[in-house]
Amino acid sequence: MAATPPTAINRPAAPGPAGGNHDPVPFAPRGDPGQPRRARPRVLGPAGPARRPGRPGDGLPSPGRAGHPPHLCLPPAPGNGLGGRPGPGGRRSLGNPPGVGRTVRRHLRGPPQTRRLPPGPAAAPGLDRPPGRRRIPGRRRGARGTGAHGHTSVPGPGTGGRGRPRRGQPSAAAASLRLAASGTAGVHPASRSRGRDCRNGRGLARSRAPRAGRTAVRPLRLLLVEPPFYCLYKNGYGLCKAPLGLASLAAYALAHADVDVLLHNADFHPAPEPFAIPYLAGPGYAAYRQALVAKDHPAFSAVDQTVAAFAPDVVGITVRTPLLASARIVADRVRRLAPEAVILAGGPHPSIAGEGFLAHPEFDAAVIGEGEATLAACLNGLSQGCLPADVPGLATRRDGATARAAIRPPLVDLDALPFPGSLAPGRWVRGEIYPARAFGHVFTSRGCPRRCAYCSSAGVWGYRVRCRSIPNILEELSLLAGRGVSHVHFDDDTFGPTPDRIITLCRELEKARLGLTFGCETHVSLINGRTVAALAGAGFSTVQLGLESGDDAMLSRVGKGFTVAQARLAATRVKDAGLRLEAFFMVGFPDETEESLAATRRLMETLPCDKRIYSIFTPYPGTRLYARCLEQGTIGPDFDPSRHNHQSPENAFCPAIAPERFRRLAGEIEALCAVNNAATRPA
Repeated sequence: MAATPPTAINRPAAPGPAGGNHDPVPFAPRGDPGQPRRARPRVLGPAGPARRPGRPGDGLPSPGRAGHPPHLCLPPAPGNGLGGRPGPGGRRSLGNPPGVGRTVRRHLRGPPQTRRLPPGPAAAPGLDRPPGRRRIPGRRRGARGTGAHGHTSVPGPGTGGRGRPRRGQPSAAAASLRLAASGTAGVHPASRSRGRDCRNGRGLARSRAPRAGRTAVRPLRLLLVEPPFYCLYKNGYGLCKAPLGLASLAAYALAHADVDVLLHNADFHPAPEPFAIPYLAGPGYAAYRQALVAKDHPAFSAVDQTVAAFAPDVVGITVRTPLLASARIVADRVRRLAPEAVILAGGPHPSIAGEGFLAHPEFDAAVIGEGEATLAACLNGLSQGCLPADVPGLATRRDGATARAAIRPPLVDLDALPFPGSLAPGRWVRGEIYPARAFGHVFTSRGCPRRCAYCSSAGVWGYRVRCRSIPNILEELSLLAGRGVSHVHFDDDTFGPTPDRIITLCRELEKARLGLTFGCETHVSLINGRTVAALAGAGFSTVQLGLESGDDAMLSRVGKGFTVAQARLAATRVKDAGLRLEAFFMVGFPDETEESLAATRRLMETLPCDKRIYSIFTPYPGTRLYARCLEQGTIGPDFDPSRHNHQSPENAFCPAIAPERFRRLAGEIEALCAVNNAATRPA
């Protein structure tokens, strides 16, 4: 693909003079043998002392200070920032202004300033980056110096005593990024006042190059956010899970870009209440809708506090279709609190919507498809002061219209990805209250070979399944076991995805003796005598099966690829092997009838399962059943999928059943699930 010049973020509401041209910085992953290594771009921040290493949450107050609650105060975590040089006894010199000798310094500032700092934490094996001094280009190794690694700077205008911007004032680095967003990329703040434009090929980075020794360099600050969802239904609801997608993005960004990363899971709860399906589909849904209208839920306020304290340069928000409304609220609040930040969207919904997603003005750009390499390339471009337009997989605005560069091919070697579990707990907001089980989730593959008509997974991962090597999986599981995780759930769309792969992996798990138990979701066709025996022998305790319907005709229409009789046989085999069975059921398909609905209810009542996971069909964009609903007229072109989710009482997309009648029948099934699940819930 021919490279196109990068573009500034084209936000219509931010007019400004035409920006300069900037050559994009090619992204070369670490360890790529086919490309020469080049210095990683760095943000030229405001003058002032450099950041200490291992403090991605620098600026977050101590518990009980500055009005921020203790749950937002982060413990020290290994990082990659520049740090001061500790002296004997843990003392860290604050250093001298550049070019100022000791005699002059005494007249200017008095005696050298030092302060006692607690010893920095040592990184646990395999966690993040170990703290330590960064090699500074141009400085002879081992040379003595003052201040941070021998490079010293003084606070500049608009900064506090530590070189950080005062409250309400964006950093110079953040302001430079927003110059690109407003169409003034390439124009130095000082040169704008004199009417000069900077178009020297290096763009904003060179135009901002200061005199030697007068500024500090720092990484970009990247905040990744999981929007609130279940907690909007009820304060006791949430998920005790560290989202794998965000964790994978963060780990990859730390390895391939110069960033400090902080993750905020706004839907996290350390001990959530069990979901009650009748509540989710009844008063809980009303509370959820009210929270989206009022926009004053504590979960949104908690994100505000993180943004204010961390002062991010880039904010990435994951967007699944049911979370779209919540994600837009988060993005709008980020824009008000951090107007200089670049706001990116990623996840299933932007991946399926493509560049059309940028019709939502709250976002500056959208990552399409797998996000790790795209985000890292975007960050490396932003570190030069502008958002590159030719990053494969990135949708941006250009000349008043949205545009997307070439599609990024899926990553073939999944073993090249850093382990999401390698992130230090301190990189998560409230990481100190995350129990070990929150990190017990692993992907062994990406992609799903199935063709379920209601599922949008292929829009993100594709149908081709890419598997990690078994040694790589065992290495990650060993890391998690060392962190106190006792149970791991494999989050693959279809665990396997073949019987032979299941048996081979289970044999290696049994040999490894990691002391872990496991759970997975797999397909009915993969359950046979050999596979269930292998699962039981490897330490699996739970198997989830997507059965969906008790009607053979309905199973065929939605592309499940099995019959009700085969589903019953698979369920019996799982239970006979001593495993816990959790079955997914879905009602309200476009061709649903009262007869097929009754058949599904009979299967739910008679199947020997320990938990029934109930959903109402939701037409997701990009799926075959979404197109079917358009044909039937049950949805229109202006259909807003963010108003609907798997337990929404507004879902009624089967023309053969009147909406009021469907709501009553669905309510009866919801009550049945609640009673049965309460009776089989483990103590």
